[in-house]
Amino acid sequence: MSEIIKKNWFVGLVGLFLFAGVIYFATDAIKTDVKALQTEDGKDVVFSYADQNYTADDMYDEVYQTLDIGVIIPVLELEVYRDAMEVTDAIKSDVDLNSQNIVTSLKNEYGEQWEFALDRLLVQSGYVTKSGTAGLKDYLTIMEVRNFIEKEYVKNNPNSYKAYMEENKPRLISHILVKMVDKDNPTAAENEKLEKVKEALAKPGAVFATVAAEFSDDGSAENGGSLGLNNVESVKKFVPEFQEQVYTVDAGETTEWFKTDYGYHIIRVDATDLEGFEKLNNFDFYNLVFDANPEMLLDITWEQIQKQDIKFGDNQELNDAIIKHYTIKEEN
Repeated sequence: MSEIIKKNWFVGLVGLFLFAGVIYFATDAIKTDVKALQTEDGKDVVFSYADQNYTADDMYDEVYQTLDIGVIIPVLELEVYRDAMEVTDAIKSDVDLNSQNIVTSLKNEYGEQWEFALDRLLVQSGYVTKSGTAGLKDYLTIMEVRNFIEKEYVKNNPNSYKAYMEENKPRLISHILVKMVDKDNPTAAENEKLEKVKEALAKPGAVFATVAAEFSDDGSAENGGSLGLNNVESVKKFVPEFQEQVYTVDAGETTEWFKTDYGYHIIRVDATDLEGFEKLNNFDFYNLVFDANPEMLLDITWEQIQKQDIKFGDNQELNDAIIKHYTIKEEN
């Protein structure tokens, strides 16, 4: 791992530098003009271009000075997480499915040019190791590993999200709406439907999501009435009467029926903590925590860099810039 920077990702950075400015990826040009060599005078030759050989040490100066840390970091981080853990069968299965979906989407959108579009997207994401579907699977695998490690870090460090929980009060919520033209003067049919919903919810063993899917007059019915993960800020998108009810009950409880201009509503709070969110296969909480505390992602990556004992070559300026990026926090 100590030589990872010299031997792996700088080859890709050079390709970016010469052909793309990190925006455009010419696969054929790279295959023709950039080729990995063995060694020259005891130093790694990472590529040859226009009949000139470039060692990794050459590139530390040229690429870093030209592209700066902003381009180097995404490529570096992909290499950091590439070897961070053993890839599980579950990850492999997810990668196969996701890659198939992405390729299908690209073929539908770009036709015969789909492979070119795929390579361009990979490079824009900082991935420069392989092209085509092999590159896509490699990239998705790295990202799945990274996501797993980031989630594990959060779960193993409750204090990392304690402040977010206290301030934002996230909760998964569902609801049922019985629409009424005039909430204060419901028709017989509207009243009849409301009573049917109440009876369905009152039955022993009734599942709120099942009742919502059958009766709710709202688009969320397709998802069992789920309105996803919300917090004190996001609930403001709902009407005032709805906002007032969201925090009146705890996880596993439902509110009383209440009226809005849309009709009659009832809300269920499905989960209010990390364990509950995961049980319901909702992982939006992690993104919310990271958005609220982006420096946590730097801490996680720096921990991996130290754990794997990754080195950055002999360029002291580059070393200092990378270390500063991960360890020096901006003052609020």
